[in-house]
Amino acid sequence: LECGEGASHRSSCRPSRRCGVLPPGAVALQMEVVCSSCGTSLPSTAKFCLNCGERVSASSCGSRLPPQANFCWECGQRVGAPASSAAAALPSSGPALVVPSLAAPALASSAGAGAAAASSVAGAAAAVPSAAAPSAAAAPVQAPSAGVAAAAASAAAGAAAAAQSVVEAATGGGSGGGGGVPYSGELAEQVHREASLVAAVENERAWALKRDWTDVDFQDGPEANKARLQAFEDSLVARLRQSSARALGASGEFVAESGGSSGSRDTGGNVLARVLEPLASKTGGQSAEVKAAVLDDPEVLGSSLDIVGAYLKNYEIDRAAAVLETVLPSCRRRGGLWLFKALNHLACVRMKQARPQEAFETLQELEANAAAHLTSVEDNDEAWEFWETMYRNFGWVLNSLGKDEEAVGYIQRAIDVKERVGRPPTWFDLWDLGRIKATTALKRQSPASIKESQATITKALWLHKDVEPRDLVMRAKIWHSVGECSFALGHMAEEASIGKEALINSPNGPCKSEEAKGHYRKALKCFKESHKLFKTTEGAHNPLTGTESQGVAWALLKLGKEEEAKDFLLDAVEALSRQQNGWGDGSRLDAEAPALGQAMQTVDRILDAHRRSADREGLERYFKALDRLCANVCGRLQLSKERVDASVYEKLVSSCSMIMVASNVEQGMAKSQELLRKYLWQSPGTPQAQLCSELLLSLQNGEGGSAPGAEQGPGMQAFMQALAERKGQPAPP
Repeated sequence: LECGEGASHRSSCRPSRRCGVLPPGAVALQMEVVCSSCGTSLPSTAKFCLNCGERVSASSCGSRLPPQANFCWECGQRVGAPASSAAAALPSSGPALVVPSLAAPALASSAGAGAAAASSVAGAAAAVPSAAAPSAAAAPVQAPSAGVAAAAASAAAGAAAAAQSVVEAATGGGSGGGGGVPYSGELAEQVHREASLVAAVENERAWALKRDWTDVDFQDGPEANKARLQAFEDSLVARLRQSSARALGASGEFVAESGGSSGSRDTGGNVLARVLEPLASKTGGQSAEVKAAVLDDPEVLGSSLDIVGAYLKNYEIDRAAAVLETVLPSCRRRGGLWLFKALNHLACVRMKQARPQEAFETLQELEANAAAHLTSVEDNDEAWEFWETMYRNFGWVLNSLGKDEEAVGYIQRAIDVKERVGRPPTWFDLWDLGRIKATTALKRQSPASIKESQATITKALWLHKDVEPRDLVMRAKIWHSVGECSFALGHMAEEASIGKEALINSPNGPCKSEEAKGHYRKALKCFKESHKLFKTTEGAHNPLTGTESQGVAWALLKLGKEEEAKDFLLDAVEALSRQQNGWGDGSRLDAEAPALGQAMQTVDRILDAHRRSADREGLERYFKALDRLCANVCGRLQLSKERVDASVYEKLVSSCSMIMVASNVEQGMAKSQELLRKYLWQSPGTPQAQLCSELLLSLQNGEGGSAPGAEQGPGMQAFMQALAERKGQPAPP
């Protein structure tokens, strides 16, 4: 059925492809494929003409195509064009995620680390069959950007035509009038079944490799990006409805009722649930079976995995997680490429959520599955892109877990994989190595090593600009890494000048060391360049832009430019109030949330900037964003005094309250009290939170008066102690 030969096995098939045994008496499937050179009729699977030896309607990847094809629907190459290597048909890697912060916690200006979201698992597809259907020998495929549906439909139509030709030949029918050999009806039926199976495999494989939504750049600004993502969601909803109707055997009436347009139902951002949840009232108690059938539909499953990649690029982490967790059981049942792709996405989602240990475990599962299927050197070399991405992701995850030496080792393995197949290191390799080595150098307090790493990253920046001139998002990420190196150098120079303790006590204070100022100026230039690119492509309040706003504002404060820092601080708070990534596993009390620390540092910088510029009235502009920020935190974390970062949360809320009361505007006191009542638990443990709670909550609607015993609280006692020490007097009893 694959090669058209009448033997029991395809002699040229590699064992790793598991071509399988042909049924006894199997015949070649006949399609109308004609050699364009000599006109000889050939079976559909022929790659070269039996008569003249010319290539027949196939690209260099060997995929079978209809005779009129000019380009391959699988690898995208022009028919007849030579391949540069065995990997020429492999798709390129997907989007990279958030750049891990170079700086130590006290320097952090970005939310943890992200895994490279490269979905190049298609590189392993040639050797990894799906568990849902018999494997077929085939080259790696990337779905065409024009849409997988057309490729799948063409494949299915081709197989259907083949089946019809064989049935006619077996029964003596067809337009040739007796030209066929009269095979038995049983054999004809068997061949028809095999042809249908081939069509199903081709269709499933095309949908499993669908990534045209993931491959969109999303660099046209926030509104255009949002509109494009909405269009993808609408397409997925339409496919869900069609699949639901098929599973129910119902008419279009149900389709119209089962969930409105995208966003019409409150399902926590899960686009799948908007259609699947109403099934319970339509199926007479069999909604679970119908839901399983819909999620097992290759068209739905492939589109769902594809939209996860698009969500990740837009930092819609909640939606990505909801969809992926819904389809993951179906992918596990199917196995093969479906599971590869789902696990790759899952690792990316967990890294975006700042859950690196879970991402590491997911990558280990993915690696074990791949190793079980890719058993020969030839297999692994053919799937080099898969392994390069795998090792790179391991490097990023290990870096976020603080295992820098292991991380460098995995990045080097990614480079070694490429060198083994004749591929030189790229700008991506230089960026990865430079960034991770700089992190290690910072921990060792080695300025010379940081400068060396910065030179490597800078080389990666200019190489990337030459090779990928339109990839503005990645360019912005590399600019950020260059800036982090300069900021780290400035921090070390300032610490050497004033001492570690003084710097810890005033992390945002203006720098006095000229050497440190020089580094901070370089960092500011890099951060501003990165911010400009992110703001243009992603919008002012995207998490990437927000992280860069934090970096710009901090550098400006170190250089004594408080007024210029204020707009960036407002954008940083607005972005944090919407941010979905970086919160860790909110249900775990022993897990830190990196984004919580970022939020607390940003609010402290607002207080410092306005205190140093004596701008009380300007604090009012932050009120709404601060309230949304506290609501976002409370919606994502299980709030408890037992949390490992409970003190960070107390400081965040109390600082937000202090901004409101310090504004000296009407209703400032009342808003501060309201915020404390909504978000701060009773009897906080940190002195600042205690003081705010005792002073503000004891007042009656901001009009004076105090609750009994307020002046004896621990916060008030600490406050009086601090005042006494400042005046050189003993603390009052």
